[in-house]
Amino acid sequence: MDAFVAASPIWVWATSDQIDALAGQATEGGEDLELVLGDRQYTLEAGGPRWVGYYAHPGQPDGWIVQANNLPDVVSGTGFQNDAASVPDILGVGGWMVSRVDPVPEPHVMSLMAAGAFLVASRLRRRMRGMS
Repeated sequence: MDAFVAASPIWVWATSDQIDALAGQATEGGEDLELVLGDRQYTLEAGGPRWVGYYAHPGQPDGWIVQANNLPDVVSGTGFQNDAASVPDILGVGGWMVSRVDPVPEPHVMSLMAAGAFLVASRLRRRMRGMS
């Protein structure tokens, strides 16, 4: 995973604060978290899913947990995990990554796009007037 991050222009290791920010967040449209995060790595006593992955911290705790208790589409909690690779029932510890690229356009980008569309529309309108 380190080689992937080093070679990637887009992805970096997530920090614990970034992962903690997921607590209380729901998936869009109420989709099950397993559709977003992949198959659960661990099942809680209450039946909910839990995932553990390595993150930006180089030492212990080396893993960070995300879980959903009652609602399968809402992150109910996050927290640290020591010796992540040794957790029972883990089929393969993943890695928490974040994108260096903000997927949400900045407001000024949207205004530039609107201004560009207005300019194109006005030029087309002038040409149409000149043709008639």
